[in-house]
Amino acid sequence: MVVVPNLRWLSLNVGGTLQNITPDVTSCILAVTEIDIHLDLVSDTEWRVRDRRLPTSNHRAILGVISRTPDGYEAMSINDPVKASNHSSLASATATFCDPQSNLACQ
Repeated sequence: MVVVPNLRWLSLNVGGTLQNITPDVTSCILAVTEIDIHLDLVSDTEWRVRDRRLPTSNHRAILGVISRTPDGYEAMSINDPVKASNHSSLASATATFCDPQSNLACQ
């Protein structure tokens, strides 16, 4: 999630009356691209994956975890913690957190 700087107000029809309100811009969700991802080293074999557009104190910044395994790397998303994917490189594991529909999709 990101704050959208150009969004100043929103018109809302409440009971037939048009009212201008300030929206909760923190609820706007934009696609995560490769440049949005930051890896925080947690241990010698684990990284926390987060969206760098949000403050580190915001729990919504956490996208998942990457762990080094004997066979490569395992990526686990916060959105689906039961399903982990295996990868041969850290870059490949990191790319799984990008939105494939974004304009700057991970390679």
